[in-house]
Amino acid sequence: RYELIKEVKEKGLLAKLISSRCMPFQFADWLTYYETYLTELKTNEKPVSIQYTADYYNVSVSLIYKIIKFFEN
Repeated sequence: RYELIKEVKEKGLLAKLISSRCMPFQFADWLTYYETYLTELKTNEKPVSIQYTADYYNVSVSLIYKIIKFFEN
């Protein structure tokens, strides 16, 4: 899912889909959180990357796990 949504964003269509309510507005945030997690994963273990991402955006660790599961399925 991540690659597909990333491609939609790169083509400038993500904002249009969100503004037309074809996609939930949370997708923009979720994509940002997931990309931060991926960046952190390059230099940290998975649990540390998840905790850092959750702390950075002031969201729950369980939400980050949910986002990871969503994008990786």
